[in-house]
Amino acid sequence: MINWIQSHPRNTRGRDFAISDIHGCFKLLETSLEQVGFDPACDRLFPVGDLVDRGPQNEWVLDWLDKPWFLPVKGNHEAFILKLYAQGEPSQEALTHALNFKKSGFDWWGETSRSFRHKFLAAIAKLPIAAQVDTSLGKVGLIHADVPSGMHWDHIVDLINDPDVEQQRRLLSNRDRVTNKDCTLVPGLERVYVGHNVVKRPLVLGNTVCIDTGAYQGRTAKWPGKGGLSIIRLDVAMGELQAKINSCKPNRGLLIP
Repeated sequence: MINWIQSHPRNTRGRDFAISDIHGCFKLLETSLEQVGFDPACDRLFPVGDLVDRGPQNEWVLDWLDKPWFLPVKGNHEAFILKLYAQGEPSQEALTHALNFKKSGFDWWGETSRSFRHKFLAAIAKLPIAAQVDTSLGKVGLIHADVPSGMHWDHIVDLINDPDVEQQRRLLSNRDRVTNKDCTLVPGLERVYVGHNVVKRPLVLGNTVCIDTGAYQGRTAKWPGKGGLSIIRLDVAMGELQAKINSCKPNRGLLIP
């Protein structure tokens, strides 16, 4: 049975990082990890989902999923692919429709092998919907889009296990907190990191930190604009975090080692 909320003990040997939506920008990820001095022997990386689509190195994802310190939660783009294959191989009509859905950036999938697809589907099917990590600050959570306003973190398991797919979808696709600039605290943990909603620079709303800074933007001709990857140490003090956010340039991402 898959544990949809994964718990991780405190890292006493190194550092833990939250990382924004990668969206197939794995070369950018490599460069960014070098910049923060990431040490795979003792550090851990917690991506907030949406590992693929839109970016230029989507097929690198399998190598990253094999790394024991690469510990992502599921994003809505992973959920989209799993839904497409939920009943086995989709019809050609359904697959063509998905490949041509420009907003998703899923067209790369049409060039992949059957072996790649099988391995990728098996890997993302095991991804948790949420993660919680013990840190020097206390418990820190990670989820792709949002914890519904007013919900205690401990109650999120009820939402994840709810047979109503719409309830689960809220955790992977909700935009209400960012849209409404909702600063309501998420009780039950010190901080929660989320992605999904692209922001010019990381955004603190209560104890929720929105970190999707549009890594894919400007990486290919299909996705113009400017964006960057954000990698933030889980236990950075809130004062330091806010100061770094205030001083960082927009549309570049933020790195806090």
